[in-house]
Amino acid sequence: KPTATPSVKEKSWPTNLIDNFILARLESEKLSHAVAADKPTLLRRVTLDLTGLPPTPEELNNFLADTSASAYERVVDRLLASARFGERWATMWMDLSRYGDTKSLGHDGTRDIWPYRDWIIAAFNTDMRWDEFIVRQMAGDMLPEGQQDLIATGFHRLTKNNDEGGTIDEEYRIYAVIDRVNTTWTAFMGVQMGCVQCHGHPYDPIRAKEYYGSFAFLNQSEDSDKDDDRPTIKVAEKPDEVARITQLIAQTQALITGQGQSTKPIQWTASKPSRAISSAKETQFATDANGLVTVTGKREPTSVTEITLPAPKSQKLSAITLHTGNPKKADGASGRHPDGNFVLSGVEISRVTPNAPAPQGRFFRIDIPGAGKCANVSEIELLDANGVNVARKATATQSSTSPGYPATIAIDGKHSTGIDNTTSTDTQTDPWLQLDLGTVTRIQTVRIWNRMDGGNDARILGAILSLRDAGGKVVWSRRIPAAPTQQLLEFAITQPEVALEVSQAKADFEQPSYPASAVLSNPMPATLGWAVGPKRTSEHRLVLSLNQLTQFGAGEQIRVRLHHLHTKPGFDGMDLAQFSLSVTDSLDAIEQTSSEQMKLADLRKELAKLPMSDMPVMRELPKDKQRKTHELIRGGWNTPGEIIATP
Repeated sequence: KPTATPSVKEKSWPTNLIDNFILARLESEKLSHAVAADKPTLLRRVTLDLTGLPPTPEELNNFLADTSASAYERVVDRLLASARFGERWATMWMDLSRYGDTKSLGHDGTRDIWPYRDWIIAAFNTDMRWDEFIVRQMAGDMLPEGQQDLIATGFHRLTKNNDEGGTIDEEYRIYAVIDRVNTTWTAFMGVQMGCVQCHGHPYDPIRAKEYYGSFAFLNQSEDSDKDDDRPTIKVAEKPDEVARITQLIAQTQALITGQGQSTKPIQWTASKPSRAISSAKETQFATDANGLVTVTGKREPTSVTEITLPAPKSQKLSAITLHTGNPKKADGASGRHPDGNFVLSGVEISRVTPNAPAPQGRFFRIDIPGAGKCANVSEIELLDANGVNVARKATATQSSTSPGYPATIAIDGKHSTGIDNTTSTDTQTDPWLQLDLGTVTRIQTVRIWNRMDGGNDARILGAILSLRDAGGKVVWSRRIPAAPTQQLLEFAITQPEVALEVSQAKADFEQPSYPASAVLSNPMPATLGWAVGPKRTSEHRLVLSLNQLTQFGAGEQIRVRLHHLHTKPGFDGMDLAQFSLSVTDSLDAIEQTSSEQMKLADLRKELAKLPMSDMPVMRELPKDKQRKTHELIRGGWNTPGEIIATP
């Protein structure tokens, strides 16, 4: 039967039915009610009650200016919607849940339990249902929703932990379970249960067997007083930043998928150079433990840096990434030029066998790739180990012959470099000239006298030189990178080396008019290349994809040549200041180099760098490792009595 609302003498005072009950009692005791508080007092009281903070002067002025009947109601709504409301009322629950950022016992070390604190605040601010609030904290690891429910189980990872040497983990594990039983009953039922771990409850009909029945529910947790607080989960310290980057990753993946390309991340491995040298005699290199190469010494207008790397563990290579710059460096500059920039004119990648003797070959060949080309050579000498020019006895052929300029001129012993002493093919696509030595011979030096009259020295630019065995397999090859300034070109063949074809070059950033693709130009340009001018103090990377997956044999290594040939006035000596290299054998690296894929890789890297905390959570033991639960005699961890529950 509903309780009747009592009548009162001062009928103008009540503003709701509850006031009738209060005033009726006051009148029955011949007491008067307090005088209504003024607006500043009301605002102070409600703000402190709901947020734990006093109102600001601005909030007070706004409340005083609001003369409507609903002014106080609007203040309450505003305070309930404030993030401070959850923080204020979370402190009440955190007292019950014995919240602390340290482990209490032993060294009282810290633990990353703050995500649970934030979860409690959010629960109050979102007005989470009471039953959900309890279930998620008690059994969040058994719910399907994932990380947030696991974070809620931090409620029972706030037990004391002793990581001091010489302690017994099982002892403190038992104490933690006892603490969880006591906290559960106190927080949710308002019952003090601690005494029942040793004896029956003195006031309530609760016996030790019932206590250890509750103990059994919490006795199958995976944690066991370990120093590292396991089990733990990774929780982002900047969740808003994680959400932002995750959204960008999803958008970028959608673009890549729409292009019919793979979004699978490529696994790169840092590669520490075993050797680094430069054509600039006074250039020096220092390589740290992580493979970062620092370049010092006198700069020269042009230079070629030669780096030798170990082959990947899989003995396969599909791509190499050149990383430039170092944010830890004082000025962060990528290049050694005074303005901090660099220009990379070209890149060569080859397969070498450093500890092997010079290779033996039967055929020496010059190929000039491209359409509208013409091969001109004045003389070729191939010196064996004794310094004998074995080319004189070779058979010379070429892809075509311009009348009066046969291939035999290349081995007639004459070193003049004019029009009267040169071979010449017709103008054609991919012309070549070849010398057949008749037998396999160890060649140690190649000398080429290039035609020099009338600007024809540039015709050999970009030519690929190769030495081949009797079966035509390439055992050594090199590319002539730039237009020669001298008539004699000389190459030492000290070890087997085979050039690998780089099919793509993509960078995360390109200076206008200095694209990454320029490093693949044939011939290499003297006024172009890859540069990063506007962002010269940032880290950058250039991905160099081979045309196919390359297999490396025993003892073979990778050789990378970085050509710095930029010669514009005032902008020469544009070599790198610091760099490192990484390798991969992923087939995706051959195709996966679009700008969107580069961006995706950057976003994933940025996400991986965000700070993470290892938060302790509850997790149930596997079924085959679950424990029996005993009544503990007098509550002692090492005095088990009757079995209460079995898995």
